[in-house]
Amino acid sequence: MEARGSGLAKKNAYEKNMKRLEEITEKIEQGELDLDKTVELFEEGTKLAGECHEFLNSTELKINKLINGETLETTEFKPE
Repeated sequence: MEARGSGLAKKNAYEKNMKRLEEITEKIEQGELDLDKTVELFEEGTKLAGECHEFLNSTELKINKLINGETLETTEFKPE
């Protein structure tokens, strides 16, 4: 089962990433940045959005498992 602290750390990282995404969006929308800085921020925002998407997908999977009565215990994957 996932350690409680690990889940909290992921939630905190998600919230931090969302806050940074909001900051990036505001800066880009202001239109006062040069092209290089805009592209740099866009790249950072794309990376953060991907991390947030992964967190949300993982959380959705956990919720669906709970709804279906499955356990959240993880098993180690061992390739053959």
